[in-house]
Amino acid sequence: MDNCLIHFPVFMYRLRLVILVCLWCHLAPVYSQDSLSFSLKVIEESPPFSVDINTTSSSWDFQMPFDYLSQSPSKETKKVCRKYNYLLHKEPDSLNDQRYSQLIYALWAEDRLEEAEKLCLKVIHSSDPYYIGIHYYSAGIIGDTTIRAYGSFTADHRNDAAIILTKICLKQKKFKEAYQYLEDAIKKYPVSYTCGTYFWMQKNEYDFLYASCYEGLSQYKQVLELLLPECLNRHDEISVRVIKKLFTPKAIADSLQKAEQSMQFFLDTLPSYFYSTHFATSDNAERTDTIIFYSGVATMTLFGTSIQLDASGIKNGEHATREYFIRKFRKSSFYDELDSE
Repeated sequence: MDNCLIHFPVFMYRLRLVILVCLWCHLAPVYSQDSLSFSLKVIEESPPFSVDINTTSSSWDFQMPFDYLSQSPSKETKKVCRKYNYLLHKEPDSLNDQRYSQLIYALWAEDRLEEAEKLCLKVIHSSDPYYIGIHYYSAGIIGDTTIRAYGSFTADHRNDAAIILTKICLKQKKFKEAYQYLEDAIKKYPVSYTCGTYFWMQKNEYDFLYASCYEGLSQYKQVLELLLPECLNRHDEISVRVIKKLFTPKAIADSLQKAEQSMQFFLDTLPSYFYSTHFATSDNAERTDTIIFYSGVATMTLFGTSIQLDASGIKNGEHATREYFIRKFRKSSFYDELDSE
């Protein structure tokens, strides 16, 4: 039955992101003044998406995408729209919830916003007991209300619907309505995760949606307060747009220079070790690379906000130095887009 399944479109979308984020998290270095030893095993097969893992580097230097308004229409979403079109004239219930969720996400992907909005509002205003309240998933056990230490989460159809309504309103430039739907999603229909990967995925999406609302409402200070602390870790076009609205090209250039001058460094004196084991599918041979590096972190003040840079992407035999962090800062998409002014 549909109500025994996790929301399929949401689940598959998040699963793909989880794989991506898990790779990023596990390959990112951990800063410590003590010696660090870390190992990674990789089977050399074609992944379902393009990933470039450099085995001569201690990590995968990767900036997370930061756009939750992309719709990604596909043959599958068109198929879902045709297959479940009859639900446009139905109310959501415990028997059709899975198909209802799939149709909502497919309509969103196909930019059929009015129809997606109609179904989302039906979900939010549904009087069906299944749609009123929180669903618990604990350690893989559907309906277990015990919140365990790791892997537990809650789900609420109304949260999903309010998030889609937020995005629809943002597309339509109805920023006040978008903000209210987002507030409802987070405060009236909250969902939570004990898994760190899902937690950060959720936080990034909420940050993006709040920032999009603030930008649309010309509340630029709130945008920068929210996004600047992580601006170097993701491809953040919102902060770049806001900064260009608030500052002249000369003021931006001066701020970037002052940020470099404000850098303080905390560099490891002991080496860290990274072991990468590969099982090649061609001859099934096992190869292990040992990478030794000296890590560290840097902090700086950027447009009045304290920013931290880690040593992700450091190469075998390399030391984290002042020049390393300056180079890393200048190679970020954030710096590149502002420096182009």
